[in-house]
Amino acid sequence: MGFFSNLFKSSSPASNTAAKITITPEQEFDEAWERNKIYFDAVIDTGPLTIPLNHPETHAVMKAHQGLNGTFEDWTKAKSPWEKRDIILECIFDLLQGTLSGWQVANYLTATRRPSQALDVLERTSCNEDCAEEKARYAAAVAWAYLAEGYEGGHSQHYARIAVEKSPNNHRYLTLLADCLHIEPTGDREESHKIYGKLMSQVGTSKEDGIEEMFTKIYSRVTGGMPSPVMAILIANSLGDPAQSKRFWQLIETEYYDSPYFREQHAIFLAGNGELVRAYAKLRSLVQANPHFESASLRLLRVLEHIDPDGTKFEIEYRNQLVATIQKNGWK
Repeated sequence: MGFFSNLFKSSSPASNTAAKITITPEQEFDEAWERNKIYFDAVIDTGPLTIPLNHPETHAVMKAHQGLNGTFEDWTKAKSPWEKRDIILECIFDLLQGTLSGWQVANYLTATRRPSQALDVLERTSCNEDCAEEKARYAAAVAWAYLAEGYEGGHSQHYARIAVEKSPNNHRYLTLLADCLHIEPTGDREESHKIYGKLMSQVGTSKEDGIEEMFTKIYSRVTGGMPSPVMAILIANSLGDPAQSKRFWQLIETEYYDSPYFREQHAIFLAGNGELVRAYAKLRSLVQANPHFESASLRLLRVLEHIDPDGTKFEIEYRNQLVATIQKNGWK
């Protein structure tokens, strides 16, 4: 896949020493609110959002941290970037209750790592078969939910193809189809790589672009021409510069935390670099949320065996539970 060669310019000390500007938690939240409204639009597919925040008595316009004080307090307590994002997305979703279609609700649930619930909603959602745009959006929502649910059975490929058939020039649907073809066991990686190559040829990149610029142009779900966790991992694994690698993983982990495939591959990367405890933490979180994930469960056990070969010092009770689950399911 030569279209990714020499994608990033080399980092230099000068490029990493920009002066830091200190902002208050209130300012940071206000910025995050505006940023995540745009993200909600792109991922949930709502169209540009206008959510007025006015004082209940004076009707004066308020900043997000003033008008959403409870959300702001929860946000300040959250530790990870994806937890902070979830809190804001939940607030936006609650404010839009009653105005979203079934497939938009499903997209929200998948984005916040609840694909089973998303599929339940989609089963109860009717779709106008005569409207190509609505059919494409519905099919894309189904494909995304199936892919996040466990990438088995070819269901995600089937629905992603429908979305592309109904809207053949939509780069998000094409990216989704390529990801389904790459990730699912019954997929066709040769076909997926052809789609990735086509998408990359349409992205205006430069060898002078740094990490942030390249992320914005290619991998961001808001502005990227190919927002694919599969290709993001490929690039992340190829970065030899430690500073570039660290920054890129930070960017894509927040962006693709909803993807079980991404989370498992990130743990593999960490384990391969000797960060076994971090790999363990990420795999355990993934398996606890998705106990039916065979490959993640087996990888988690292997990491535990590397951390504690004798099984007598580290997370003994949890390890025994994991072994019992693996044996019960006949996973090898």
